[in-house]
Amino acid sequence: MIIKSEKVMKRKGQFLFIVFILGFIFLIGKLTYIVMVEGKNYDLAVLQNAAKKEGSVTLNDKRGRIIDRNGIVLADSISTYGLIFDAKLLASLDEDIQNNTKQFLYETLGISTDKLDEILATERNNNYKIIGNGYSYSEFKEVKEKIDNYQVKGIFYLEDYERKYNYPELASDIIGFVNNEFVGSNGIEAYYDNYLSGTIGRIYGTINEDKMMEVQEVEAVDGADVMLTLDFTIQRYVNEAIDNYLAEYEATKLHVIVMDPNNGEILGMANWPDYSLDNPRDVISYVSDEEYAQMTEKDRVDFLYGMWKNENVTDGFEPGSTFKPFVYATALEENKVSINTIYTCYGQKQVADYSISCWKPEGHGEQTLLEGLQNSCNVMFMEVGESIGRHTFHQYQTLFGFGALTGIDIEGEESLRGQLHTEAGLNPVELATNSFGQTFEVTPIQLISGFSSLINGGHLYEPHLMKKIYTDNQIIISDNVQKLRQVISEEVSKMTREALGGVVNEGTGKKAKIAGYEIGGKTGTAEKDDRDDVHYIVSFIGFAPIENPEIVTLVVVDEPVSKPAGERINSKYAASIFVDVMEDVMPYLRIFKDELEDESDVSDESE
Repeated sequence: MIIKSEKVMKRKGQFLFIVFILGFIFLIGKLTYIVMVEGKNYDLAVLQNAAKKEGSVTLNDKRGRIIDRNGIVLADSISTYGLIFDAKLLASLDEDIQNNTKQFLYETLGISTDKLDEILATERNNNYKIIGNGYSYSEFKEVKEKIDNYQVKGIFYLEDYERKYNYPELASDIIGFVNNEFVGSNGIEAYYDNYLSGTIGRIYGTINEDKMMEVQEVEAVDGADVMLTLDFTIQRYVNEAIDNYLAEYEATKLHVIVMDPNNGEILGMANWPDYSLDNPRDVISYVSDEEYAQMTEKDRVDFLYGMWKNENVTDGFEPGSTFKPFVYATALEENKVSINTIYTCYGQKQVADYSISCWKPEGHGEQTLLEGLQNSCNVMFMEVGESIGRHTFHQYQTLFGFGALTGIDIEGEESLRGQLHTEAGLNPVELATNSFGQTFEVTPIQLISGFSSLINGGHLYEPHLMKKIYTDNQIIISDNVQKLRQVISEEVSKMTREALGGVVNEGTGKKAKIAGYEIGGKTGTAEKDDRDDVHYIVSFIGFAPIENPEIVTLVVVDEPVSKPAGERINSKYAASIFVDVMEDVMPYLRIFKDELEDESDVSDESE
């Protein structure tokens, strides 16, 4: 029994020894795994954490330029520079190198050596200390060149951009501006923000297979340039004409648009009052500092957005007699009348329960359709509108683009659909007043776009401000001309052009005559508010030459103040701005004079 027990104990001892050996082998294997594998992962984690600690650097994209049709830069992104001090690197270098860097920064940028000594003493482990920001290229040129050529150590720089408006008070509500995040806030800056904006880049650290830290760079992609149809010189002529008007007269608001009637290109556009792109929150042109201070925060925000909007595309007004050529062309196109149809004006017309007056109380007497347009006779146009009928009348209002968005490429356009009568709403009185341009509203851009179709052969084009979008390497968009439809025939368009020439030569538009040029156009006067015979909007829309129009200009003057006081308000106020603009623009566009004309036959009579 004893021998058997010894054998059992011996076997148990051998088993425990084997288990111990196996456990020891397992332990050695585990330690080897930790050292060889987990250790490598640990080292990698430490290195990755170090890379993260060093951080990454954002490379800003350059926002694209906004330029006029001739290449004049209206909005640009100007380089600015930030200076970064690498205290950790500089502290590891020889004292002579440290002194050279500190002396160089003092001599070029005026940074005190005491400040740099303090950073070296307190932030010796800091690779990224910003010691200057917002340097212009001229200020930073020498520093940049030394860093780029490795002639100075322990410093590097970051390039950033700020938006620069080279002509801040020219076409401000067309161009718009960027907010603090460099995003377009309104105007072209907002409408084409996706093209003007690029893509930011980044510099960051990574760990390669050899456990070495590497610097990786994803380059920034700059934004595209937007070329406008706008002509800098024409825009300047428009602004000068507005200034000349304001030197002699007053008004609540002024709106001017200059367009190529053959393709919808906007060559000039201005609203007054306007604002400066250098300080878009300066409200002095609109209200006093005291009035602004009394506003609530919400009222201030609403006020600023109202100041920034482009009223040529957002706000409506009654077109008055500038709408009469549309009625004239519609009646001819639909064969409802002929140019020799005779009408008689006694100064008023009874429509339903209302007696509606002509602008000339004594009436115009007998006149043909052509003479009625030249005289801008309300009574005749009420009769023409009646012969057209409300269905066809409303149909052509829509075909000419009223009550709909024109599609112009700028923020905030309004259709004013709610300001246009429905077909069912064109009862006899509404049809009569619509026929001479009252009791409905249009925007200036709707009026000039529709008017262009009257004179260009009958084609309605989409008005636009963008000519092309491009980068250094490719054209992204070009040839932005969009013909929407043909509204009237070439024949009726020709008849309308000639009739509008008669308005300037023989009728109410004589104030718009320019010696030596063939000018066609139409005056407009509309009452405001409660039709109190005090508050008016006056307008003039005209073009040249009559045979082959190359330029059309619309002027709207809101509440002109007569001088001398008490003088009858009429369209001469708008015509004066029109003449001022066209006298400069036509020679500039090489529209030459045909012959000298007598300037003495200029009547003050105008509706």
